[in-house]
Amino acid sequence: MTCPRCGHFYVSGTAELALRGEPLDDQQRANASGWIRSRGEITVSSDDVEALRSLETPSLDERSRWLLRYLADRTKAMGQHVDVKFGDQEILAISRCQGSVDLNYILDYMIEKRLITTLGQKTLGGIRAIVTPTGSDYLQGATTTPTPRPVTPSPAGREFAFVKDGSLRVCLERDYAEIQRAYDAKCWKSVIILSGGAIEAILLDLLQADPARALQATGAPKRPDLTKWDLADLINVAVELNLVAAGVDKLSHPIRSYRNLVHPGNELRTGLKFGGEEAKIALEVLHILHRDLTPGP
Repeated sequence: MTCPRCGHFYVSGTAELALRGEPLDDQQRANASGWIRSRGEITVSSDDVEALRSLETPSLDERSRWLLRYLADRTKAMGQHVDVKFGDQEILAISRCQGSVDLNYILDYMIEKRLITTLGQKTLGGIRAIVTPTGSDYLQGATTTPTPRPVTPSPAGREFAFVKDGSLRVCLERDYAEIQRAYDAKCWKSVIILSGGAIEAILLDLLQADPARALQATGAPKRPDLTKWDLADLINVAVELNLVAAGVDKLSHPIRSYRNLVHPGNELRTGLKFGGEEAKIALEVLHILHRDLTPGP
């Protein structure tokens, strides 16, 4: 997709689902747009979403330096001015500004520090900025290091207080801790198997609260014992009964059939393919379930 502020980039379906469910606030959008634009045509996947949310707002000096570099790159000769429009989406992204008020403040700071001067008066639409010799010297002497790609934090420990079965809750919290370790180690098969099991346990607990209703659902299999239903059956019925968000049914086939991954023979026979993306989707769906089912404060 092409965004006036972020530039051209790609976003995975699970990342889009997570962002639609919990949009970034104004400053998070400002930070994220600058980070995305600085990296060109990247793909934002589900494991980037929390990292984008947690990006710290850069210091005023950093934001000024990035904007000064932008102006210097567009100056063909010393003393030449560059038109800075307060509504320019690229400039707002580079300087991590929410809007024109932020940008005005940074420009005033740069003028005060004598990094830039202006040609004529500031208008409501913008200024004509000139990089000063002080600004040029500052850029040449500044130690610039590329902003590192944010590291997706390990999933924090979570409680599953909404699970009514106490024994099942203990198992879930134990397995979630193991999912953390497997995810950090990029053990994708383990993440898929454990996440699939956790999702299955949560859905089973939900449906067992009213098994008669579950059995009457259109998508219910003919087996009366809910504990013998496959993950796909549990998902279909839980979504049909509006117990969980519809996004949960977006699980790919390898995750729905996660039990087949436990035994190598089944894996070979069914030809299931899996990797990091499938593991991230499984964990993302587990997080969606946890978020939607956890009571608010």
